[in-house]
Amino acid sequence: MKTFTARATIWGPKTDQINWSWKHWECQGKWVRSICIFGVGDLPWLYQRPELFANKFHDSFEWLAYDCLEELIFNRTLDRGAPFNATYYQNLPFVKHKEQVVSIEDAAKGSTEVWR
Repeated sequence: MKTFTARATIWGPKTDQINWSWKHWECQGKWVRSICIFGVGDLPWLYQRPELFANKFHDSFEWLAYDCLEELIFNRTLDRGAPFNATYYQNLPFVKHKEQVVSIEDAAKGSTEVWR
């Protein structure tokens, strides 16, 4: 099982999307090679997402969306009382099943121990 960074992204048009964990959202930006390039209209959706990263922005397309999201994250880090729900991250498959993942360094040394 390959791990990945939890990131908010929209691949393919809505008609091609399978039943993801989030409700369907129409890309308000633009499509480039079946990936939504987020725009200002996507900010309400991104604001509610639990992921730590968003993929994808282009600096040549609605750069204000990136700036607004950056300011939101900055303000959230300053608000020490902001609630953080770790449940989303605890339930990611590569976290829930971490005991099945062998450390790359240990695998290179020939160890068969798993992370616990």
